[in-house]
Amino acid sequence: MTGLEILGTGRCLPRRCVTNDDMARMVDTSDEWISTRTGIRQRYFCGEDEGVVSLSTGAARKALEKAGVSADQLGLILTATFTPDSFTPSVACQVHEALGCTAAFAEGGKQKQRGGGGMSAKMSPSAVLVIHALMKSKDMYCLRPKAIRFHKFLLLSIITIGLPAGIQSVMYNLSNMIIQTSLNDLGTSTMAAYTAFGKIDAIYWMISGAFSVAITTFIGQNYGAGKKERIWKSYLYSLAYAFGSGLILGVSMVFFGTSFLRLFTSDPAVIEAGMYRVTFMGVFFGFSAFMDCTIAASRAIGKSLVPTVIVLLGACVFRIVWIYTIFAYFRTVPSLYLLYIFSWSITACAEIIYFIRVYKKHISPLCSD
Repeated sequence: MTGLEILGTGRCLPRRCVTNDDMARMVDTSDEWISTRTGIRQRYFCGEDEGVVSLSTGAARKALEKAGVSADQLGLILTATFTPDSFTPSVACQVHEALGCTAAFAEGGKQKQRGGGGMSAKMSPSAVLVIHALMKSKDMYCLRPKAIRFHKFLLLSIITIGLPAGIQSVMYNLSNMIIQTSLNDLGTSTMAAYTAFGKIDAIYWMISGAFSVAITTFIGQNYGAGKKERIWKSYLYSLAYAFGSGLILGVSMVFFGTSFLRLFTSDPAVIEAGMYRVTFMGVFFGFSAFMDCTIAASRAIGKSLVPTVIVLLGACVFRIVWIYTIFAYFRTVPSLYLLYIFSWSITACAEIIYFIRVYKKHISPLCSD
């Protein structure tokens, strides 16, 4: 593109600098171990009075100073972060206020001043374009703002299904944090291997998530149409595909895991620890499909609360109890990794029993295809 020019840049770092030697005094590691594997020699930690907004504002002021531009001359403030200080107002809007801008947009939302106080509104440009397209459409999916209404039944249905799913995700993250904390006692190589294995883990969960979405869609559509035979087939087919995909991926990683792990580390000890986990966990990947697909099937027919309670007890609370009992007693790598297959199996059995009961009560009375 023509007409574009970078006039100034700026950066701002937190006051506290933590070197590898400082890290070595907190955990069992060394400057040599960290620097040879990551290239990192120091990092900066924010204090209580520092954050994304203050650092962004500091960097912006330095960039404006180098460019010889005042804040009033800005036309757009655009920020990008996965770790905002707050979601509302956005980082861009808070930087806008801190700089004292009067005419800039913040991530596409126009800023207005009222009574000497700043009011920041943020709207994604993509959302604006989508809404505009829907309002201009003459098809059945058009958007008519004046016709928007809240329907109590639909609202409660969305909350009933969506809220438990959100709580489940939070609890998953909590249990995983506790598991990662337990790894600190197993040595730096095991910790590094756990991180590298997370890349394989992410691949599988994307596949598993896709099948969960598919099973929710197909069963939900057929449940609404009263096609009970198709509901059962959708469940079995999706379950088979998800289990097969997990098994194939797990076995493949057993054979090709060493090459995959070398993409992230060259340390023989880390690769050995990583392959131990790959071999240990790879054959179990597919079994998690029985839990995930059954939860998705229950939610597809409007049953979300009980499956969420089951998964919280089986896949979250059970893991926490395991760590503070079984793992606390043995303090070995197998005693930590075994909690996955046990939690998946227990949760899957409970979820399947519940789904079969719901199927017999709510779906079996439906007419056959």
